[in-house]
Amino acid sequence: MRAHGWLLLLGGLGSATPTSADEVQLHFVASGSAGATDNIFSAPDGGMTSRDADVTYTLTPGVIGSFGTPRTTHEFALNASFNGYLDHREAWGLQVFGDYRAAIALTPLADLSLSAGLSRGVTTALIHQTAPSDGAATPTPAGEVNQQGAHVDEALAYSLSSDTRLQQHASASYTQVTDASDAEVGTLQLNVGVGGDHGFQVSSAGVDVGVSFLAFDRPPSMAMSAEPDRRADARLGLRWRRDVSQRWSIGADAGVVTVIPIDGDAGLTPVPVISANATYVPEWGTASVQVGRAVTANPFIAQQTVGESAAVNVNLPLPWLNRDRASDDPEWTASGSLAGARSRILNTDTGALDGELVNGLIDLGVAFVPREEMTFALRFQYTRQETLEGIPGMDGSTDLPSLSRSTLLFTFTYRYPGRIVSRLPPRRLLRVDEESTPLQERRGERGR
Repeated sequence: MRAHGWLLLLGGLGSATPTSADEVQLHFVASGSAGATDNIFSAPDGGMTSRDADVTYTLTPGVIGSFGTPRTTHEFALNASFNGYLDHREAWGLQVFGDYRAAIALTPLADLSLSAGLSRGVTTALIHQTAPSDGAATPTPAGEVNQQGAHVDEALAYSLSSDTRLQQHASASYTQVTDASDAEVGTLQLNVGVGGDHGFQVSSAGVDVGVSFLAFDRPPSMAMSAEPDRRADARLGLRWRRDVSQRWSIGADAGVVTVIPIDGDAGLTPVPVISANATYVPEWGTASVQVGRAVTANPFIAQQTVGESAAVNVNLPLPWLNRDRASDDPEWTASGSLAGARSRILNTDTGALDGELVNGLIDLGVAFVPREEMTFALRFQYTRQETLEGIPGMDGSTDLPSLSRSTLLFTFTYRYPGRIVSRLPPRRLLRVDEESTPLQERRGERGR
């Protein structure tokens, strides 16, 4: 991340002048971890690089602030994470993150959401920045790979009636990845779309239409086609949701993504996409099962992929250890993910799917929360990647070989002051009656 990016973000945050001191909240946070891993550099199986085990530790100070009015809420977070190893000082590193989010009620019928973020770090350390319950199996590169990126997102929702809502969204992101040999790849994504939902008594149906532009910047040894590699996507999807009961809901999405090569020779390539899910939402936490097929961009290799995936994600209290706490404020929680995925490269010169990677993830955590501002957790993560068919043209640069990695961590988080007066609305749940599911986003972070 460039220094001027941080200065612009801090300057923008500092330029807002609140009308009342009571509208401003500032929290200082600190988190850290200590543990061990059996493959600190994500060395490939049977490769020239040996699998090195080591003790790892991190310390992450940061600040979270919010500014609110009766119609708006702004929230920002800045933190830096130092990563150290007992025997491999050459692998010490610093991760930096900055995020901004806002929720704005433009009118009684229109809501605007904004977000932006900057990040930089080593991918083997960034993998632990998400909670165990948010895990997904995705292709990852080998070696000490550095990643830096920026994104901006905007979403507008307008209610035509109590049952019908229109949405519009736009986003832009750029990710640059540098491997151990200093080979750099870059991925630019621009997206815009519109959609609508209509709710019935316990069900809802919707439609989405969107277009995307992608530009990949790869070294000549990695190029599968003549440089540059630019393409566009046209997306059409239908979705359906149903609340089976107060706590259970199901849903399905189906559509088609038509890949339009700007620099390739394959012509239009339609790719069917689909997903299905079942979600359980009690007084606190959530559990879900998801399967699907999607077209996405992998920034590690600057390629567009078609992937089939399945995942089970859980973040629930342990009732036999929470008898003295309210059901919506548990002291002990368990979270985890079990996920698998298959990925193939979409070649815009031939229209074919090249290469085949299979990924698996097991991510488990148990968290203890003695007070709202303090969390302790024990976490185990295992990742596995199998290359069933190599990707043409990679020539060893930022490649995706077969590899595995196991990590055991003890983590802690602390926030001061502990009391949060106001916050952004919780993230959207896959239910029709969202108001009946009091999931708090901040509590979804436990077990990290």
